[in-house]
Amino acid sequence: PYTFNDFDGGNTQVIPNPDATGVNTSANVAEHIRDGGQVWAGTYLELDEALDFTTNNTFKMKVWSPNTDIPVLFKLENADASQFVELTENTTVANEWEELTYNFGAQTSGIYTKIVIIFNLGVQGDGSVNSTYYFDDILFEEGGTTNQVDLPITFEDENINYNLADFGGNYT
Repeated sequence: PYTFNDFDGGNTQVIPNPDATGVNTSANVAEHIRDGGQVWAGTYLELDEALDFTTNNTFKMKVWSPNTDIPVLFKLENADASQFVELTENTTVANEWEELTYNFGAQTSGIYTKIVIIFNLGVQGDGSVNSTYYFDDILFEEGGTTNQVDLPITFEDENINYNLADFGGNYT
């Protein structure tokens, strides 16, 4: 079982997937409700062992948000939170699943033992549907490498990170 360590107004539990469509058709997901507390309300998971960055440095996480442009902070901490590194990615869609990618670059292995997740940092939650978020399938791409894309682009090679960047209101 997953043990969520909620803090400062965050409340997280595993529930049946309320929207099993698109990129996430799994049966169960984590529901995170921000209900009062602090503007940094969130949750964290403690890992069984410290992260090893010798083969990769990228995390992916599927998220569902009721609104677009919601910042989702993904933070790695050591046991006493005295050492940490954090990245923020914003949601690009509302009311559907998407996968966010967090590339932590060159990090020292053997330090980080916690994953901290904070939705909509800086805004106090009110417990409503607009403060309810879902996440699933946190993946540390350890051991996997991706190749540089070459022409022609076919989207058939699973070892290539196609990582398309949207702009000007487009969604890919």
